[in-house]
Amino acid sequence: MKKTQRKSNHAIASEWNNIAKFRHQQITKENDLSYNYVLIPSILSLIKNEFNSKKNLNILDAGCGTGNLAYQLSKRENSCITGIDISEESIKIAKETYGNSRNISFYSSSIENFSDNIVNKFKYDLIVSNMTLMDVSNLDNVVKSISSMLKDEGVFVFSITHPVFWSRYWEYENSNWFNYLEEIFIEAPFKTSLDNSEFITSHIHRPLEMYFHSLRNNNLRVTDLIEPMPEREIEEKYPKSWEFPRFMVVKCIK
Repeated sequence: MKKTQRKSNHAIASEWNNIAKFRHQQITKENDLSYNYVLIPSILSLIKNEFNSKKNLNILDAGCGTGNLAYQLSKRENSCITGIDISEESIKIAKETYGNSRNISFYSSSIENFSDNIVNKFKYDLIVSNMTLMDVSNLDNVVKSISSMLKDEGVFVFSITHPVFWSRYWEYENSNWFNYLEEIFIEAPFKTSLDNSEFITSHIHRPLEMYFHSLRNNNLRVTDLIEPMPEREIEEKYPKSWEFPRFMVVKCIK
């Protein structure tokens, strides 16, 4: 794990193109415990009010990867799901796996470009973004784009690696190149608790205040925040016990 130079959207997309098949297998075989048992349940818990309503919902999965969350969202009646991801290979897998669902569409695009190119500036009732904002090159541009695609009173729910604890979890908080208050592009082999790989991906450390300033400056008001921990029977499946939250899940209203 090391500090690296700022990367472009194109460079980040290339990393996720390389890992797309591996990542899809991780999720579908439930080798990513955190995805299946911590992150997705937390996101679904924060949108349960919207899901329990009877109105039609237009939903955007921003950074949908290979489409698993979008597919889970599509099971709700009276919903139309759009999944976008910067990785063309991930979208290819999403279309092959879930493309026959009647109410899902997938597109390969950055969040910023998708926002710029929406016909007649279409607006969404709900936007979800799972483990994406800490991977985007320009946070404020992405949050601005998300806000522009939300209806007034629309809901935005996102999950990220926990800005306070992720560096402690992966044991780089005492590295001479790490400063919590700085935005830092970090390059490392992609791995989860149960899976190692030789694929290299990047994430960006940003202090909490950077996220909250960007949300506030783009008219998104935080209404709920979860620092999820796994249930005991799930935690026992991890090689290392959880001493602190590894992720943060946030709900906002425009």
